[in-house]
Amino acid sequence: MRLTHDPEEDLVPAWSPDGSRIAFQSNRTANNEIYLMNADGSDMVNLTNAPNSGGFDPAWSPDGNGIVFVSDRDGGPDIYMMDADGSGVTRLTEGPSHDWSPAWSTDGTKISFESDGDGRVGIYVMNADGTDLHKLIDTAGQACCPAWQPVPRVAHTPTPPAISAEVAGRVRLEALPGPVAAAEGSVWVATYDFEHGQGAVVRINPATNQVLATVPVDGIAYNLAAGAGAVWVPVNARRGPRREQTASRPAPP
Repeated sequence: MRLTHDPEEDLVPAWSPDGSRIAFQSNRTANNEIYLMNADGSDMVNLTNAPNSGGFDPAWSPDGNGIVFVSDRDGGPDIYMMDADGSGVTRLTEGPSHDWSPAWSTDGTKISFESDGDGRVGIYVMNADGTDLHKLIDTAGQACCPAWQPVPRVAHTPTPPAISAEVAGRVRLEALPGPVAAAEGSVWVATYDFEHGQGAVVRINPATNQVLATVPVDGIAYNLAAGAGAVWVPVNARRGPRREQTASRPAPP
């Protein structure tokens, strides 16, 4: 079922935790903004209403009360937080770096995101209020697309990752090492080593920055989807670094 009908681009849809609403970015006003609509496409509203800046990459808080997003309203792009009705906008990151692709931890206490804060695109993590900001992983190339994995309800014996199934253009990596001793679970990150031309999907314990698993992939595996006990990775990961970009959003170096 088609939900939007505007001739301009509607991108990055994000379901609310209760499944009743969808947030997304759109340039239907000749400027990227964050919109919200019901799951059937009704009652669409512009949440950001910032005509002189961009709004990108909406991500819901696990309790459904807030949305984190990217904006260049103060220079940036930086990570911002707002209430689910668009009020209470708060800037979480600031500085000369470019920050994007925010992702909530499953317990709502932390946010990970991509940044070129030290000159290379990598993954950073901070508390949900923007404090305790630090880099999560160092790589020889770039890292992107953080995806938080919930803590398994039942502990399981550590075993090597293995490809077990292929569904809807993604492979499922399961039998993952665990459990993780961090309350918010682990983070899966896509990395790419420019020198050796090798991509990988890496599982990290955010409490210790310990690498728990590394799975080589062909190219960069965008759009990771993590769940309890598994992470889904696009099958046809393209070779080389990411090239696509949106107006007002810089390309990674």
